[in-house]
Amino acid sequence: MRFTSYEPAVDPQVMRPPAVRAPGDVYAYGTGGEEFAKMNKVAAQRQDDLDAADVMQARNEMMTRLTEQLYGENGLFTTGVGEHAKGLMQRTTAAINETFADVGKKYNARVQFALKGNLNENMANFQRIAASKEMAEQKALAKESLAANLSGNVQQAALTWQVNGAPTMYVKSGERLLLAQAQREGWSGEMLASERQKMVTDVAAAAAGAAIENEDYERADEILFWMR
Repeated sequence: MRFTSYEPAVDPQVMRPPAVRAPGDVYAYGTGGEEFAKMNKVAAQRQDDLDAADVMQARNEMMTRLTEQLYGENGLFTTGVGEHAKGLMQRTTAAINETFADVGKKYNARVQFALKGNLNENMANFQRIAASKEMAEQKALAKESLAANLSGNVQQAALTWQVNGAPTMYVKSGERLLLAQAQREGWSGEMLASERQKMVTDVAAAAAGAAIENEDYERADEILFWMR
């Protein structure tokens, strides 16, 4: 019987360990990996708790700092009166954004996102207060300016009582001032007429009064007749 030559498939001089395979037993890592899931859940919950604590801490810091910036002795709302009220809304918004950025940089992105939502209504309230205060101060300024200008007309009418057409000129000036104010504030026609009547009376009284003081009764009668 003839045999063919045989060549071993494995070189006896070379070590060839068997391939490593992942165990197929679901319990190889302990109860089918459930322990890892539990550990991950605990870790996630701990992170949530830490983030929640950071959000509250950051919120308290922001509110404290903003309250001081807005309502403190030199706060925006405290000093934002008269001419200083111009741009109050913009300055308030800038203070909010700058404070949020400064406080938020201490915390992770999750905390920053949650903090923004947590403070949203508070920040909107601050902005509404700023806008309302700015508008109110502007109205007060316009009202003061109107009163000053009307008063100036009355004084000038008293000084120029002898000048023909002077009382008329100051009445026309007062009418323009009142019409502009009426448009800004939405006065009714009745209110505008009432304010005009008062203005004309003041101008006439000043001019006629000055004429009477100077014993020019004819001129006083002339002024009152025209104004009537």
